Amino acid sequence: MSKKIDITPSADLLYSLRRTGYKWHEAVLDIVDNSVDALKQRHLKTGKDDGFVKLKFTKQKSQSSKNVCGSIIIADNGIGIDASGLREILRMGQSFKRGTDALGTFGMGLKTAGMALGNKITVVSRTSRKAKLRAAVWDISECVITGKFEADYYEKASAGHVNIFKKYVGDKSGTLVMIE
Repeated sequence: MSKKIDITPSADLLYSLRRTGYKWHEAVLDIVDNSVDALKQRHLKTGKDDGFVKLKFTKQKSQSSKNVCGSIIIADNGIGIDASGLREILRMGQSFKRGTDALGTFGMGLKTAGMALGNKITVVSRTSRKAKLRAAVWDISECVITGKFEADYYEKASAGHVNIFKKYVGDKSGTLVMIE
């Protein structure tokens, strides 16, 4: 007779996933693939050919060490992510593209690419010009410290999230991913 045992991964799994073998440019391109998929969906839905993907790299030298830190921003004016999708987007293995001809369908790309690039993944999105701007933030370092796989979901994006979204996406539908 067998007994069920809990095999939920420990937060130490994050150390392993962070070392998936990504080169930094491959990780960026994995996230850009998501933007390309969103633009394709937008085109199929509306016929519009005015989609864009913007990339911004910022850097600053750390005061306490010789390391360079900063952020990578990837923004698009695609279809955006609805509230239920944004609550699930950072869940390991979660994919809304499974069974489609989209570029990524395993539900690991954003998460593993983000972890390869930094310690914090922020996703800010809306599905239309009039829709509410929402955000999800995953602080990977905090998960390692607490031992819990948790992220923060904001039904109403903060003023900082709104400002950065408007700067890179504008007053449109779309998604902004920031890796710090």
